[in-house]
Amino acid sequence: MAFFELCQVNNFAKTLLYVEVPAYYVWKNNRFERRKKGKDVPGYLGIKKDQVLACRALGLLEDDASWDRTLEEACISDSPYKTRELFAIMLVFCHVGDLLKLWEKYRGHFSKDIRRQVERDGENVDLSDMAHVLREAKVIIWDECTMAHKKGIEALNRTLQDIRGCNRIMGGVVVLLAGDFRQTLPVVPRGTRADEVKACIKSSILWPSVKVLSLTINMRVHLQPNSKAEEFSKILIDIGNGNIAEEDGRIKVSYIGCEIVPELITLTDKIYPNIDKAGNNCSSWLKERAILTPTNEQANCINNFLLEKISTEQVRYESMDTVTEEEDAVHYPVEFLHSLDPPGIPPHILHIKIGAPIMLLRN
Repeated sequence: MAFFELCQVNNFAKTLLYVEVPAYYVWKNNRFERRKKGKDVPGYLGIKKDQVLACRALGLLEDDASWDRTLEEACISDSPYKTRELFAIMLVFCHVGDLLKLWEKYRGHFSKDIRRQVERDGENVDLSDMAHVLREAKVIIWDECTMAHKKGIEALNRTLQDIRGCNRIMGGVVVLLAGDFRQTLPVVPRGTRADEVKACIKSSILWPSVKVLSLTINMRVHLQPNSKAEEFSKILIDIGNGNIAEEDGRIKVSYIGCEIVPELITLTDKIYPNIDKAGNNCSSWLKERAILTPTNEQANCINNFLLEKISTEQVRYESMDTVTEEEDAVHYPVEFLHSLDPPGIPPHILHIKIGAPIMLLRN
């Protein structure tokens, strides 16, 4: 009780722990009294900043360097969950001087797995205008769902259950999934055929709850009678059903309603004849032409090939790539970032010319 009574009347005592009181007070007459005698250090004028740094470097002062190194090593070898667990042990059992400083330095690694989960599941729309639409919706139509990853439909299921407050599949709302599995399946970067099948919505835990309805009439061909279009549509169905023999990943058909060209230069001359003479005001001419490719790499190759044919001056632009977290700079050097070519983002080195079409990306 004497310690608490001392703290009530002495502001300095409030700054001390109980074990530190004997260094400044003596026990006399059943109470703590301030020490009156001390030992001076002759010639000592005070503490200077450089002296503190020197003592700390010599290990004469207590600091958080050991805890800092412990967390730094843990971030290299342990998972974010384990490093959070280690930090919690430090909070409870260790005498760390500046916990906030350590938290600010390593919180990026502490939350890596949580941020990945948030990015995978999507942002919380519970309080947005979209949440109101999803609560009131009677039916949701998802077109071309066969191209979507199964995690997308599973994330939609969880979102609808949370927003609508219903544990039934899709929160009790009817979801119409439209698509054709004969077309492109989900694209898995650098994945195998098995990876694409695994990512398909048919591999989802929700697929057994799906009722399949088949549409058998091609209305676009039916409403516009055309013998060639009808024959072409039948060939597409046969290709999708696997009725045409395959050899080394290729199929041979007798007629597909188009002309086969042997090389790239023939294709570009056919689609973009005399592109170097089209002039600057050729927007309508360009809008009538297009070359479709299965990969972005092939599209970039064709774009660069056509760009070389345009005779105007070429301008070169380079992107600036940086990492958001300083501790990740060692693992992701700038040269590595320059080598990445993610879809939807211009390449690191961009070449443009007057007269060449440019697609502007809205941020």
